Amino acid sequence: MLTDKTASAIRIAFNCLAVFLATIAVVWGCNTWRQKLAEKEAALQAQHQAAWEQVMQHEAAHRWLLSQKREVVQRYVLAWDTNVMGSGLKGWRLIPGTDPDAPVMSYALGLALDVIPQVESGGNSNAVGDTHLVHAAYGAYQIRQPYLDDVNRIAGTNRMRTVWAVDSLSIKDMLDEQKAYWAATVYLDHYGEKYRQQTGHEPTVEVYARIHNGGPDGWRETVTNDYVAKVLRVIGEQ
Repeated sequence: MLTDKTASAIRIAFNCLAVFLATIAVVWGCNTWRQKLAEKEAALQAQHQAAWEQVMQHEAAHRWLLSQKREVVQRYVLAWDTNVMGSGLKGWRLIPGTDPDAPVMSYALGLALDVIPQVESGGNSNAVGDTHLVHAAYGAYQIRQPYLDDVNRIAGTNRMRTVWAVDSLSIKDMLDEQKAYWAATVYLDHYGEKYRQQTGHEPTVEVYARIHNGGPDGWRETVTNDYVAKVLRVIGEQ
């Protein structure tokens, strides 16, 4: 039969063993938790790094384009793509072109050219609107004859012949997606430069949208406010 001293010693030993085992369990649990946390942090960091590299790759490509001499960029037409380099990011892609005076397109102008047709026609190149007015609006950009007359004047006969092999574009040509895109580019680039000269500021998407909607001085007109709101709303939904 165990004496009281022996029983007490056994209880103390069991208690010490229980404390020891509990300590081991806590330490093991903490180490496991730390390991899982470290793995999650490493995975998250890898995701962030991959996303950042994609962004930097896009920015580097865009900055490279803007840094090139005009002679290099003239060989291409800059188009806005929604899946650059498979990254899912929006950005520029290059397609062969023949415009000797093609602008080195800014981010703002490219975005404006992408969004404006969505506001004007839902991107419908065959759209013909405002047929009850003196000048109906044609194509995805809903271009009217006075707008196109300005494009033909700005481009000039030589440039027009080089690009399209005609002396001037017709209003029906604005139903052609490429010609309408080019016409809008010529118009907005020209009056965007006028804005830059007059204000000393770089034109923004808002400025380009106002010019497209309200004419050369549309950027100062409050009548273009509702139009700009629509453009900014589309950008926010993308």
